[in-house]
Amino acid sequence: MNNISYNYKSVKNIDNRYELIEYKDANKDPYKKLINICNNEKLNMIGQEGKNYHPLSSTWFEKQVINKTDALDVLKKNIYNYFTNVCKSKASENAWTVYKDYLHKCKGKRYTKGFIAFNARATNEYRNKSVLAYCINLYMNPIEKGFFIDRKISIDEDSWALAEMIQWIWRSRIRENKSIDIYIPSSRMRNLMKNWLSTFEK
Repeated sequence: MNNISYNYKSVKNIDNRYELIEYKDANKDPYKKLINICNNEKLNMIGQEGKNYHPLSSTWFEKQVINKTDALDVLKKNIYNYFTNVCKSKASENAWTVYKDYLHKCKGKRYTKGFIAFNARATNEYRNKSVLAYCINLYMNPIEKGFFIDRKISIDEDSWALAEMIQWIWRSRIRENKSIDIYIPSSRMRNLMKNWLSTFEK
């Protein structure tokens, strides 16, 4: 917007210090083999996109509460099932997120304390977390989006959503190059992650 020049750099942990280094191609990184995405059809059904239907968006959550549907109970059971039966993980290993306004509707036995706000940034507090549930379908705030559109700046909302999700995932132990399991029920968000990982070498 302000014609500021820039160039890309990568960040690398060198002797327990993060340093800027020359930008490197993503396909040289090991992340594809470190991220195991849940492909359970039954668990993922709740997040299946349709025409003019965007499940797990903030608007969707709001409508479920207003209309008093059982969708959030289904999501709650899915999260519990994923942690307890699919991954058989310990409570201390679990991390999950929904929009904070609906935390009380989705929290459940054995995983509530693992909640991490979807916009959490720059913390090592959760670096032991190895089993994750990212249960939102993220879209830009309409006011923020409108700010750029009014100034004739194109917005790639999918790339933005992917970047936000990656930020959240990197609160976990993957920051130490250790493998993680993750449940991403939103078909849109799951496909964004899969497409990104497809750019990496096996």
